[in-house]
Formats: sequence, C-alpha cells, structure tokens
Amino acid sequence: MLLSKLNGFFLTKHSILIGIFLALSSNKVSGQVFDLAQHRTFTKEEVPFRFEGNFILVSVLFNNLLPLTFILDTGAEYSILTKKEIADFLNIDYQKRYTLYGADMQEELYAYLSKNISLQMGDLQATHRSILVLEEDYFRFEEYSGLQIHGILGADFLKRFTLQIDYQKQMVTFFSPVYFKNKIKIKQDNVDFLPFTLIKSKPYIRCTTHLYGEEINTLNYLIDTGAGLSLLLYTSIDSLKNAQVKMLNSPIGLGLGGKLEGYVGRIKNFQFASKSFPELITKFQQKPIFFDSLMITPRDGIIGNNILSAFSKVIFDYNTSNIIVSKNPKKVKQRPYDRSGLIIGASGDNLNVFTILRIIENTPAFKSGLQIGDRIKKINGLSTGILSLDMINNKFRGSIGKKMRISIQRDNQFLEFELQLEDII
Repeated sequence: MLLSKLNGFFLTKHSILIGIFLALSSNKVSGQVFDLAQHRTFTKEEVPFRFEGNFILVSVLFNNLLPLTFILDTGAEYSILTKKEIADFLNIDYQKRYTLYGADMQEELYAYLSKNISLQMGDLQATHRSILVLEEDYFRFEEYSGLQIHGILGADFLKRFTLQIDYQKQMVTFFSPVYFKNKIKIKQDNVDFLPFTLIKSKPYIRCTTHLYGEEINTLNYLIDTGAGLSLLLYTSIDSLKNAQVKMLNSPIGLGLGGKLEGYVGRIKNFQFASKSFPELITKFQQKPIFFDSLMITPRDGIIGNNILSAFSKVIFDYNTSNIIVSKNPKKVKQRPYDRSGLIIGASGDNLNVFTILRIIENTPAFKSGLQIGDRIKKINGLSTGILSLDMINNKFRGSIGKKMRISIQRDNQFLEFELQLEDII
C-alpha cells in the first residue's frame, strides 16, 4: 500500500531533532499566493493534535484527497512533503529541483518545488501553497521514531497566523492576526512575554544559560516545535571535556540525511521565561565546519518541545514578535534519562520484535554482556510481545538500583542477563 510502514527498525530511545538546514542553490522559494477558504469570515480554527515522541502531530487533508500526518514545526523555514511517492501518486507537477544540505552541512540532498497545493485541517483550508517534496525520504521517520509521518508544516505557513499551542488539551489554534489583536484579551499577570527576532520566518530568542560554572545570557536559540528534545547546544566538545562535564557519546537526534552524532549531558541551569530547568539534560553537537559559510542564521542552539511543553500554553504572535507563555507555579519535573545504556529498535508487522541496535559504552548494559543484535524476549519475566517500544524504554528509566533481568535470543540461543539501573549522565 502507498502509505504502509516501511520494513525495518523503529527507533524511539532518543528524542529526535528535525531542524532543517536548507541552502537552496536556485532562486528562493517565494511568491506564494495564500488563500483561506472563506477567508473573509475566518477568525480562528481549533485543530486537535497528538503529542507523540515529543512531536506535535496534526492531521492534514492533502490536496483534498489523502489524510496525512504532518509535524507542526516553527523551526523549519519551508513546508515539506517527505515522501515523493505520495506526490507521484497524485500526479503533482514539479517546478524546480533544489539542493539542500544535510544535518552535517556537507552532504548534498535534493528536493522539488511544487505549487498550488491544498492543505486542510478541520475547517481551515489553505490553497495555492508551495511545498518542497524530498527526492528521497531523507528523514526516515518510521525507521527512527516508530511514527507514520508524511511531512512538515513549516514557518512559511505558520507565520500567517497567531499560533496558540495548548499542550495540556493537545489543541492548536490558528488565529487570524487581526482577530487575535482585537478580540483576544491576555491577562498579563498570568503570562510572560518573550520578544523574539524573526529571521527567515523562524523565531530566535536569547536566554540565560549556566554552563559548567559559567553564566552566559547572550546565547541565541531557535524556538523549534519540531525538535523532540529539551535543549541542543552547538559548542566545542573539547571545551566540555576539559571542564569535566559528564557526557555520553550518543546519537542526539535526526536531521536531513539521518542520525546526528554528538553527546548527551547536563548543564547546571537553564532559564526560560519564569521557569528554571536545573540539571537540564542537554544534547551537544560540534558546530559543523561549513555552518557559517552556508549563510545559516548564526545561532548557539535549539529549544525544543520538552521545554515548551512545561508551559500549558505557548502563543507565537508573529505580528508583534512575541512568544507568550502561561505562568505555571509547578516545578519542572524532568523525565528521567535512560538508565541502562541500551538503544532498542522495533520491527515486524506488529512492531513487537525488539532488537538491541546500540549499547553505550561504560553503562550497565555495556557491562552486562548484552550484544548488538540480541532480540529481547522478556524483561523481568514479562514477555515483550505484549509491550510497545515506548513501554520497554520506560522500564529502563526506572528507579536507580533496580535490577533488570533480560531474556534474549542470540542466533539460536536463548540467554538471560542481568543489569542494575544507574544514572549514566
């Protein structure tokens, strides 16, 4: 079937980053005609979303025919269809071929510009949209996230609205900017206003960051609802090592071209609006050599959904260049990081075959004798056949000191191992 899952592994152990680095070798994608069906009466539209894998997933009726799932992504400059076979199936015309650069800023990738696309969410229908269609599915969402995702709603679309994301109710509201300005009253005592700079349709703000004993309040962050992490910093890995920051060499996310390698560690504190995030789990990536030469907007890092979702509501007011976040007196509770060192993938028709894809060095799993390629059959006597991958990963975020008995199949052998959970960062 056209939209069937790919055969292969579905990896969800690590949060996924889908910030898109585009360097178009031809003319800039521009000149869009934006039309809302019944636009003269449009005030707002509430659209439910699913919050899975730390992504905001919305259902989109594509070209009035196919129901697809798109990620709401303030950090992507353009809207993208990741699967060219869908565009081919619908006989969509391609206008130009563009060169993109992968997350390593070196590998050349390709996409096609398609115009006059219709996107409908609830009663909100946008027509005459331009999107980029990837020549290949460079993201491979199914393989790495276990989610069926077909595209990205980027800033070229989102900036037309005042956007409210309600993480508690899982509802995104698209407001007419005029309606929001004239009709929506914000109780200023209940919110924080964070001015942002809009560059290439994407919001950037500066936040106070405590790094290994040093406080820096000038770091420039992209606010990225398409990043399934808390914080990513571009920094010198050598400086972190010299400062004896405890880090793990690990995949840190997913970008165009596949997995991103880097380090996972903690920083002393991060301040966002009225909330402090002490001992924040942070991804670190060495700044690519060609980062600045490709005219990418200078930035020091990315703020993702793990931080944004700590606030019940987040409003992107593109008209006034403010992010408005609701104040919440509750202290932030970080989700524990994996305490085993295992990276597990799921495969099979029902996604119930669980295989060890990677083992982080100097972790309980590394010391246990488990090996890459082992198929996990039982955990503490419970068959994995009745579990999901997310359930399995949650078990390895359990209490420090908890013993885990893992029954595996290795070739034709059935073996049992034991490990004891511990904080690995």
